[in-house]
Amino acid sequence: MVPTALDCMQSQIWRGLSSIPSSVDCKKGCVYGLVAEGRSRMHDPALPESYAGNAFLLTFTQPLDKPSDDPLTEASIIHNLVRGVTPQSWLGQFGRSISILLNSTTIEERTFFTSSWYRFPLYEADFGYGKPILSIVNGSSSTAHAGYAIIMPPRPGSDYLASVQIVLVPEVLQALLENSEFRSFFH
Repeated sequence: MVPTALDCMQSQIWRGLSSIPSSVDCKKGCVYGLVAEGRSRMHDPALPESYAGNAFLLTFTQPLDKPSDDPLTEASIIHNLVRGVTPQSWLGQFGRSISILLNSTTIEERTFFTSSWYRFPLYEADFGYGKPILSIVNGSSSTAHAGYAIIMPPRPGSDYLASVQIVLVPEVLQALLENSEFRSFFH
């Protein structure tokens, strides 16, 4: 299977975080989490569209200590991780995710996850006042040691592929912004 543009964006964040020296925060590498849609992946048959509520699962990669030479390697891992969530596997993945989040201060790797709103038509919503000109998320990290990003569609008229909002502790964010490979993909 071929990684999507979203898989590639997420893998660049993962690669950047894994490249940060341990001297920055006493962590090495990165465990990367993804929010996977659960309607069709956690239930067989798939939950109906009339289901009232949201069904999702946060699933994590194995630790990445050093990015590979081929960026598509990490993109493929992300692609396969999300597609690997099945009605049979999600409960075990859920338990591992909870353990990682609750113990993010004691594990050796940085803990980071993303949620994608990339495919939502945020700029098409009109509640009688016109379509929005900017859509952002108001939030902060609930734990000082787990960072997250939300990937959203670009503003109308933008030349960019997406809008990415990242929440990290300041020293890790600064190190990420100093990574030339990361900066070549994210402005």
